[in-house]
Amino acid sequence: MPNFAPYTGNTQPFKSDDEIIRALYLDIASELEAIFTYDAHVEATSNEYVKKVLKSIRDEEKVHVGELYTLINYVSQEQYDLEISLHNKGVNEVYDLLEECITLYNSKKIFELKENQILYDIQGNEYQSEKGDMFK
Repeated sequence: MPNFAPYTGNTQPFKSDDEIIRALYLDIASELEAIFTYDAHVEATSNEYVKKVLKSIRDEEKVHVGELYTLINYVSQEQYDLEISLHNKGVNEVYDLLEECITLYNSKKIFELKENQILYDIQGNEYQSEKGDMFK
């Protein structure tokens, strides 16, 4: 498990909401590490029964992440709003970069697509490609 001293195993009463939020972020980091560990174990085994159970456990960890973010919202609406704002900024930056890349790739015709390959545009809309096109 990760070691994020001084908060690892902190059993002292929290003195402020900031301490609670830091502890919740540590909990989120631990849940994410568990998710990655379960995924690695799923990939490492050929036993389908073990895979099924590990995937179920992994998915429970993902639910825990959502629960912890909900607690952050409960403790500090301001912190939660900041998280959402930063998340949305990141989403917009990725879409802007994807649009730039698509324009560059189309102009240089870097991609030769196979006929009838299914593609998705940046809004997630599916369409059938024609050989040589990128996005309509």
